[in-house]
Amino acid sequence: MLFDTLTDAIGGTPLVRLRLGEARGVEVYAKLELQNLFAMKDRVARNIIREARRLGTLRPDAPVVESSSGTMALGVALVGRSLGHEVHIVTDPRIDPVTLAKLRALGCRVHIVEAMTSHGWQSARLERLAELMAELPGAFWPQQYTNPDNPGAYRELAGELLTDLGHIDTVVGAVGSGGSLCGTSRALRESLPGVKVVGVDCVGSALFGQPDVPQRLQSGLGNSLLPKNLDRSLIDEVHWL
Repeated sequence: MLFDTLTDAIGGTPLVRLRLGEARGVEVYAKLELQNLFAMKDRVARNIIREARRLGTLRPDAPVVESSSGTMALGVALVGRSLGHEVHIVTDPRIDPVTLAKLRALGCRVHIVEAMTSHGWQSARLERLAELMAELPGAFWPQQYTNPDNPGAYRELAGELLTDLGHIDTVVGAVGSGGSLCGTSRALRESLPGVKVVGVDCVGSALFGQPDVPQRLQSGLGNSLLPKNLDRSLIDEVHWL
């Protein structure tokens, strides 16, 4: 396959059958979003940044600022830098050293907050992000937790699943910003209204009514805040790690 740009290569990831449920005749498939250049949030970053440029909310010479501890940071870095934007990523000390090295190799400015505030690391990062927005005139913030172009990015993924599988009984996915699972399941239910949706959260996350534990070690899913892109009415069942 030939692509003109790196961002054009995002999506179209493989679907692989897992050796689970075979004894009961159940087929389980994994959508290998890790086959995107950095991970599943490449889809989100591409959709949000392209839409912002199309609508004029992101000027060609303006910086992009985002708060993330992992894959969203890499997606924004990939798409933002490939389109010529200065990219600032606000994160916390839990960031994986390899992720940090990749961000810096892509030419990002990485801002690591030093201490938790009222709602843990999440609120500390958002407070630092607000400072950067004030310091950088014209800066664009993708706002993955509230921007509908986050779940909207997964309409394409849902289409890929329908093309490959035709029928789906159950969708299982981790929940952090609410974008991937809610966006995918909302789009799938337009064709498959009976599909069951199972969310995976982490212990100490406040997303589904548990007490918030800011000291939890797991990153990449869960949250201390309730993001607007999380539509809990779409999710039939929740499990915690």
